[in-house]
Formats: sequence, C-alpha cells, structure tokens
Amino acid sequence: MPHGAILCRALRRCLAGAALAAALSVTPVAHAADGGVSVAVHTSGNAREGQRVSYAIEVRNATDHALPEAVVTQQLPADLAFVAATPTARRDGRHLSWTLDLPAHGVARITMTGAAEHPHHQSLVHSGRHSHLTTTVCVRGDDGVLACATGSSALRSGGAPRWRRSAAAVA
Repeated sequence: MPHGAILCRALRRCLAGAALAAALSVTPVAHAADGGVSVAVHTSGNAREGQRVSYAIEVRNATDHALPEAVVTQQLPADLAFVAATPTARRDGRHLSWTLDLPAHGVARITMTGAAEHPHHQSLVHSGRHSHLTTTVCVRGDDGVLACATGSSALRSGGAPRWRRSAAAVA
C-alpha cells in the first residue's frame, strides 16, 4: 500500500475520532453556544434544617450588544423556603424571575436567600453522604435561552428534633 494511502487512512481515523470526541464531550451549560452570555451560581455553603442558604447569581454579557429585558429565572429546590432576594424577584410557585437590562460587556448580580426545610429525600439530589439543595438558573433573551447553570448546597441532617433535645434535657 502506498505511503500516501496509509497517511490518508490514518488522517481519516484521526478526524473521525476527533469528531466523535467533540460530539461526546460535555459543553458547559453556563455559557451560550457563542460564549457571549454566561451565568454562574455560587452558594454560601452547607446547611441544616432551619438554616439559611444564599445563592449568588452572576450574569455576564460579553457581547457588543445590550440585552434589554433579559429574564433570569431560578427554580428553587423543593426543600428550600424562599426568604428574600436582591433585587426583588417576581415569584411564581417554586420559580423566581428578574427582568434585567444587561449592558454590552456588563455584569448583573442577584442574591437569593432561602431557609432549608426538613428534607423530603425523593426531591433532593444525593451525592455521597449528604443530600443537596440544587437550584437551576437560566437567562433568556429575545432569541430564547442564552445560558443556564446550577448551584448546589449540601443539606446535612440536623440530628434529633428540637423537641426531643428539650425533652432529654428536662429528663
């Protein structure tokens, strides 16, 4: 077989392998397909029942165009009671939303605080020993969904209920 034919076959295999690898690779959901808009969600840490958890949401518009009336939507974890948000959010059941004007090359920041409730294990994401309060945040513009991201906080068991600890202290 001529040397050129072997090289051509090897190149085709390499290109086919690269195409397969590209198709199977995970694309970060925090960035839009063109990389122009991104969203990140950071949590304040782990929580026990009754403790507060904060989610810091950062939306970046790296494009040369403003995004007037971009809608940021957050789905609350099932075991998290809404407490407050800055700026003020519109609430619809387990969803919060904000309409923001994102300037070109601008950043918007949102803070949402909730209180961890008694865990309903079927509604939580498990990872190892602890359940997680996982939230999803998406940004929509005129062209549809621009970016989505998730944030997660471990929900640790709170030990014995308060009434049981009080009863043990009295006994």
